[in-house]
Amino acid sequence: MNIGKAIYGILSGTTAVTDIVGTKIFPEIAEQETAVPFVVYQVQSVQPEDTHDGPSKLDEVRVEVLCYDDAYNGAADLASAVRGALDRVRGTYNGVNVESVQFNDVDFEIEYDPRRYSQVLTFTFRIKRDDIEIALGTPITGAQLGDLSDVNVTGVTDNQILSYDAASGTWLPAADAGGPDVLDDLSDVDTGEPEDNQMLAYQQGTWSAIYQDEIVLPIASVTGLQAALDAAPDNLRELTDTAISVLTDGDYLQYDSASGKWQNSSLILGRNGEQYTGNYDTEAGTLRSGATETVELYYTAQADGDG
Repeated sequence: MNIGKAIYGILSGTTAVTDIVGTKIFPEIAEQETAVPFVVYQVQSVQPEDTHDGPSKLDEVRVEVLCYDDAYNGAADLASAVRGALDRVRGTYNGVNVESVQFNDVDFEIEYDPRRYSQVLTFTFRIKRDDIEIALGTPITGAQLGDLSDVNVTGVTDNQILSYDAASGTWLPAADAGGPDVLDDLSDVDTGEPEDNQMLAYQQGTWSAIYQDEIVLPIASVTGLQAALDAAPDNLRELTDTAISVLTDGDYLQYDSASGKWQNSSLILGRNGEQYTGNYDTEAGTLRSGATETVELYYTAQADGDG
């Protein structure tokens, strides 16, 4: 029987007991020459639950715990501490699943050689045998979450969750800490009324649902983009294939194959650099001066620039 492992685990983990006896907690009989006070626990009987079609799933084990001291009051104080440690406990101790412990009775004894007092406490342990069921392949019916060795659902209420307690190595009921249920509940997300094929894009501190062609990237988010824009030409002078000198009204661009550049030039269409416009203004004015009859002046031009 593994009940002794559970008893030792409970008593050795109870400060009120160890403050009196330390580690002097023995199964069946104390070590020879052990000084009082000390504790001895003994299994008296086992009553298995009769299931007819398989191994017992629950055993009732009757246990006596003997509390020794050389003074009556010392034995009584030790007995009180032991009863407080064992009575009505439940849980898993050293791998033994204890469903409950019931205090039954107490008796007093005196030994005369050597002279010492003892109080004998009787308990009934209800031990679940889940590991045996699993090992033998016995179907488990009616199993509950709280039956697991590392789960304690005592006092659980509606809407609580299981939270792991590292100190005890046990899953315990706890209030749900809450949190967003859907994406749009997050503080930095505004999905609005999302439609098919939209995507989330981060813009100006918020994730928003937009179509791909609606994405606007800040210039600063693209490495080197601002410098490239600053260096790009924004007028004719800055183009690599132009050579613009001092400009005057009416200038035009003329390609110069020798330099491979477009250059600005004034209107020069005549031969020897003569301007085509206004070549005969003076002559026409002289001919018309002092005329007494109607005179029609005709102007012609040739391709070589002669009027």
